[in-house]
Amino acid sequence: MDGINNPDGANDASVEAYLDVEWAGAVAPGATIDLVIAADTELESGLVLAAEHAVYGNVAPILSLSFGSCESSLGAENQFLSGLWEQAAAQGITVLVSAGDSGSAGCDDDNTQYYAVYGQAVNGFASTPYNVGVGERISITATTQT
Repeated sequence: MDGINNPDGANDASVEAYLDVEWAGAVAPGATIDLVIAADTELESGLVLAAEHAVYGNVAPILSLSFGSCESSLGAENQFLSGLWEQAAAQGITVLVSAGDSGSAGCDDDNTQYYAVYGQAVNGFASTPYNVGVGERISITATTQT
């Protein structure tokens, strides 16, 4: 997601994440909010690395992910995320994943298309039995109520 040569991340993803942290703090002013962020590597996306760190590091009891991808384009990554969210559930972590800005037109680009052309589809990150799909995007934040 982020890199030394692109501190705002691909498609300004970091800006979205920072705004999400601000909103999380606004709705839960007493909570401890950790933004978990990682850079892409040659082998793995920063998003996956951040999610792994949040789960395997048991960072907080709530994990919120605001990014998405068309389920049909994820391939094996969808199975991997299902396993990761299953591990989170086993550890007592509630995983919230955005349903996506496009709603049921998850494979369409709501920034460039005015109507759905790829049929009904969902955010693949939110399509497992081990996460809760929620409305609008929020980013990877780990929240602990104090």
